[in-house]
Amino acid sequence: MNQIASLEYLRVFAIICIVIDHYAGGTIGRYLGETFFCVFFVISSILFGLKWKIKNQPKYKLFSFLYPRIIRLSVAFYPFLAISILALIYFSEPITIPKIAMNLMYLSWFSKLPWLGHLWFLTMLIVCYVMFIVLSKIHTYLTFKVWILIIFFCLLLQCTIQQAGLPGYMFLILMYCGVVFVNADIFVEYIKSLKISHIIPFYIVVNILAIFLYTNGLFSYSPIISKWVGTICGFSNIILFINLLDGVKVFTAVSYLSAISYEVYLVHNPLIMIKANLLNLIPSQILSFIIYILISLICAWLLKQISNFLYVSFKKKELKTA
Repeated sequence: MNQIASLEYLRVFAIICIVIDHYAGGTIGRYLGETFFCVFFVISSILFGLKWKIKNQPKYKLFSFLYPRIIRLSVAFYPFLAISILALIYFSEPITIPKIAMNLMYLSWFSKLPWLGHLWFLTMLIVCYVMFIVLSKIHTYLTFKVWILIIFFCLLLQCTIQQAGLPGYMFLILMYCGVVFVNADIFVEYIKSLKISHIIPFYIVVNILAIFLYTNGLFSYSPIISKWVGTICGFSNIILFINLLDGVKVFTAVSYLSAISYEVYLVHNPLIMIKANLLNLIPSQILSFIIYILISLICAWLLKQISNFLYVSFKKKELKTA
């Protein structure tokens, strides 16, 4: 996919905020988590949607669309998962063969392993990919009235399923990712047409209000409203970055950090287990966090090297057998 400067910067900013979320926890962590998970899903929806529009809206086939993307995810995910499982066994954490099997099939959301709860993101990503395939086939039938019905249905499912203690916000994510995917070009151009003098006050008010609500127990009071507040904050960041950084130069460091953001996401959460040790060794919380970031980046870099090697080897083997 072609590089879009504003999304490169946004992806780097988002992964930094997700890392802070899992390291810091608390009110700020909750705010950052709810906000920037939304950002990652919308970035993917924009990029896939723009590519789909450029290719004249082809009807995607399940295997040909999913196969290369799952391979791309797997060359980093499977080595990470293997190392994580060995570490969990070493530290005597409770794991079972069925849970491992579920994670291998990208069903991590429904069978979480210790320290690896963040892998729900991969389950949701695969679900979004399947939705993109479906939308590529039925988009001509999606009139305004049909979209209203879909949105209402998603809201209904979110409320009923989330009230039962299940991840009903899956349908909230599917709703906004579907709308953005089908209308990616219109969405981006509209954001670019907005005045920054209007965007900044909106951004400040929305995010300050969200922090106030999370500080006062919004998540405990209403998880459903909490997800919606996080979604609105997420879109406020998307609007700000696309409008403000349209066409700017992408520095090499930003481009590289964006390229390894997936690997950073994978490794950073289980590394939280070293937080207590870092704080014991280094009383300064800021310095401990910086060291944690550096360790996460080094581990992500190593994982990237492994994934690149596996991907190149796999493609060579695929060419030989073709």
